[in-house]
Amino acid sequence: MASTTDRCGCGGSAAFVAGALGCGLLVDVIAARNLIWVIAAVGRAWRASPASALQPLGDARKARCGIQPARGALLRDPGFLAIIVTSALIQGSHAAYYIFAVHRLAASGIRRADHCQALWSLGVIAEIVAVRAVAALHAAAGRCWW
Repeated sequence: MASTTDRCGCGGSAAFVAGALGCGLLVDVIAARNLIWVIAAVGRAWRASPASALQPLGDARKARCGIQPARGALLRDPGFLAIIVTSALIQGSHAAYYIFAVHRLAASGIRRADHCQALWSLGVIAEIVAVRAVAALHAAAGRCWW
């Protein structure tokens, strides 16, 4: 049986595939100056969805012990700052990798955005399959190291 983290990760990857393919098609079909209207429509659809009405949960620490954490306490926590900086560096490296990958695909003769996105999505689909296969192998072995 797959873990919750595994299912969330695969769900996020599947959402990325759908978004990448959809955006690749839109960029080739809609003039660049009109893409803002697509972005506005997606934002409007989000605001109309039930998910936008969700309210944040209360602070569990406050409910448990009656103490409210100091404002900005996380920003003074070196561990938290290390995670934020590391995440920012990872995201930045992905952005550079995506840019070079698209340029390499264009140099190889693949210039249409929907074709580039389809190839990129194949890689993400392979990632989903690999994650699910490893989870199945761990489940079959009866153990997991995380």
